[in-house]
Amino acid sequence: MFENPDAYVVYIKVSGNRLREVCWKPEFPKKTYGCNPHISLYRGTDKELAEKVLDFLHKEPLKLICRDFKLTPYTSKQLALFPPKSTPFERYLLQPSNDYLVKPDIVQRAANLVHSHR
Repeated sequence: MFENPDAYVVYIKVSGNRLREVCWKPEFPKKTYGCNPHISLYRGTDKELAEKVLDFLHKEPLKLICRDFKLTPYTSKQLALFPPKSTPFERYLLQPSNDYLVKPDIVQRAANLVHSHR
């Protein structure tokens, strides 16, 4: 978790040698901040909720390996880049595989955490 002037951000790290080659965030120059690829799971002003999400993640055994990916330039709040998919992403979490470790009900438990906070 880190704090920006306007929000708390809870994230999971992303690693990959090729990511360093394309890492570019003008507001966080690589010379000053380095390259820290991540996926933000919560961004908001509610510190208590951010801490609950962080605690939830610390208790979860998450290991995901991606073999195929597509690089898409993204600007914050550019939601049109993420249209609804015809297949729910939960389906991918339910497929048995040795390549990742995720409890199948993680999405529902995460939703319950947020719901109970509100």
